Amino acid sequence: MSSLFVRDWANADTGTGPAPSPAEKPIYYVIAGLSLANIPFILYIIAFRNYLPIKVKNVWVTSLIGLGSTFFNVSYGPVSGSSGYSGIFSNCYFWLAWAFQLFGLGILHSALLLRLIVYYRVFIRRTSFRRSGNRLANFWHKYWPFFLILFPYLFSTILSHALKDKFAVITMEVFGTKICTYTESVAYYLIGYYYILVLVGLFLYLSMRKVAKAFNEFKLALWTVTTFALNVIVETALLFTGSSIYAWGRLLPTILLFVTYQTHFYCIILVPIYNHIFRREDAVKELLDDMRQDGILAKKVHIGNIHRNLYNVDNTNSSFLGSARQDSKMGESSTGKMESVPGSGFQYQEIHPPHNATTESLAVEAQGAHGGDRFVL
Repeated sequence: MSSLFVRDWANADTGTGPAPSPAEKPIYYVIAGLSLANIPFILYIIAFRNYLPIKVKNVWVTSLIGLGSTFFNVSYGPVSGSSGYSGIFSNCYFWLAWAFQLFGLGILHSALLLRLIVYYRVFIRRTSFRRSGNRLANFWHKYWPFFLILFPYLFSTILSHALKDKFAVITMEVFGTKICTYTESVAYYLIGYYYILVLVGLFLYLSMRKVAKAFNEFKLALWTVTTFALNVIVETALLFTGSSIYAWGRLLPTILLFVTYQTHFYCIILVPIYNHIFRREDAVKELLDDMRQDGILAKKVHIGNIHRNLYNVDNTNSSFLGSARQDSKMGESSTGKMESVPGSGFQYQEIHPPHNATTESLAVEAQGAHGGDRFVL
């Protein structure tokens, strides 16, 4: 994200200084290649989205995280200057305003924060994503935070085109490296918004950690917050030290951002994909057992059946869950019976939370519900 940060180029000697490192291009191409490998993974989880261990990862949000990470890492090279600035990398507006900012940061940050918002709505607000039989209304009710978070990125992208050169997106050559960057006003607008997202993420995590940490699908929440906070701290340090005029000041964020964002995506999808290929039926049984334990925990902490939204499952009844065994064999939806899955003969029940249940009381019960710290972050 260092390209968003204003560098003190005006006071720099653009003729002499630290030369670009010969390692920058090879490192960029390796990172770009690994990032483009996200596309087959995304297509795979979409193709087998009815396989329960993949379905519970919320395929569409996870796909957006992978897509955003791909755009971000591929566009970071031309934006920072690591890839050079010729041929297909010479269009500053495309790489900075569209690929890097909107389709990279915009989609990635919106999808990551949406995962935290889903947790917050389940554990604190205790609201369901299904409000009516209208699919469009249910879609909007669930995903409107994504579009709200994305809007400032869309606004600044359109603004970059409307204001043209000198007012939004500029290119210049510094110490032999051609740079594509924002003017101060646009850059600080985006920096400020990034800090707002970090603070929102911290608030969401801290407000629900005591209650939610015992649930399986909450385990990645800490990594989400850490990713936001770590990246913004490093980028701010590079900004105020002026280190991005040096090769190491460009390579450090390039590698760090790739590792943090890609690790988050891999943590979500690699295990379900591996299970689908090598241990399809066993993985379904294990997941059903985890869901059963979460159902017992949900009853103890009085959040009803709202927790089923964590699994992106609208009908968490026995007939639906029973189809998981058939999905594990066929890779597509069918109508199996729950009783055919050993150890999974239970039903989620419609348990309404008492009005006097507090966050503190839920936290006490959640901490011991799974027997110790099995799922503690």
